[in-house]
Amino acid sequence: MKIAFAHDHVFYVDENFKFYTSGDFSYRIWGRYLKVFREVVVISRFKNIDDTVNIKKLSLSSGKNVKFAPVTNINNLKGILKRQKVKKAIADTLRDCDALISRLPSEIGLLAIDVAKQLNIPYAIELVGEPFSALWYHGSFVGKVYAPILSYRVKRTIKDCNFVLYVTKEYLQRKYPTNGYTESCSNVEINAQLIDILHNRIKKIEQNKSGKVVLGLIGSLQAAYKGIDTAFHALKYIEEELPNIQLRILGPGNPNKWREMAKKIGVEDKVIFDGVLPAGEAVYQWLDQVDLYIQPSLTEGLPRALIEAMSRGCPAIGSTVGGIPELLPEDCMHNPKNYKELGKLILNSLNQDWMKEQAQRNFHVAKNYYKDVLDRKRTMFWEKFREFCENKQKGVITK
Repeated sequence: MKIAFAHDHVFYVDENFKFYTSGDFSYRIWGRYLKVFREVVVISRFKNIDDTVNIKKLSLSSGKNVKFAPVTNINNLKGILKRQKVKKAIADTLRDCDALISRLPSEIGLLAIDVAKQLNIPYAIELVGEPFSALWYHGSFVGKVYAPILSYRVKRTIKDCNFVLYVTKEYLQRKYPTNGYTESCSNVEINAQLIDILHNRIKKIEQNKSGKVVLGLIGSLQAAYKGIDTAFHALKYIEEELPNIQLRILGPGNPNKWREMAKKIGVEDKVIFDGVLPAGEAVYQWLDQVDLYIQPSLTEGLPRALIEAMSRGCPAIGSTVGGIPELLPEDCMHNPKNYKELGKLILNSLNQDWMKEQAQRNFHVAKNYYKDVLDRKRTMFWEKFREFCENKQKGVITK
């Protein structure tokens, strides 16, 4: 069975028509679907690789049984004028596929579902984030105006979908319910970690006598909702009690506006932007240098980066939004935008006993999100969807 996968992710394409990603869509991700389906055709946005792109920091997404059907961006006013052209391109792709998987929230994902309905092609949805908050905190006036519209469109689409895969256990299910078959399965990709990882973390905590604290935060610099500004203000708030502190930020995007903000707040000497690293071991090594991971987001689904940090035994604190309460205890969370609460949590975390307790707790909680655990749940879900599609092709009505 051949499936299409639709999302707004921007892939980078070289002169040999090979596709790369700066995010979480390396070729191994397609293995989730290729276990069940014969071929995957990816419908998404793209950019040509030029001299401004460091290909060494990208991950290859192209590979066996994965094809790409790139389309024009429809996420802005200019893209609206090209919507019909993109719709036709999606229809041409779907006519050659047996089913569709749309990852939402995304404009391309929603448009692909509309086309699939018209063509009577079965579709499933992966809901990986909260549409309203993601746009509301995007940082633009247009985002705030469009947030309730997108939220309504996604809610209506999910309600009538036969198969929905949620990344949270409860949060997104409550806000965007469906009448169809569901499963909860994070889209994080973590291999089982050796106990040595935890031992090394405990050793790192015990040997830190310098008083220096390294905070880590992973998130796109293009998004205003990752709480980077909250982190900056928290650093300023606690600088007298903790002058020897550093915030390292890992993620794609231009850091210039954030550098200007850090300078304006007076913490530019405490912030380092580490750019992009290939997913996997390089990110793990980066996390191993972090003393405390922070996730001060204004909105989230279930943050993969937080789970990855926990899998490395990182003590962690975060805001109370989205699926974060599914991962962290109440005394490790602060209200969104409240930099004073975040600052106090950072100061309280400097206790070695607390650090070691949280390292052990987080390491063991992250086991619930190991690849082998999630793969079993995910594969069973996609097998049920495949069976549904096959029955539909045979004219058998199932639910």
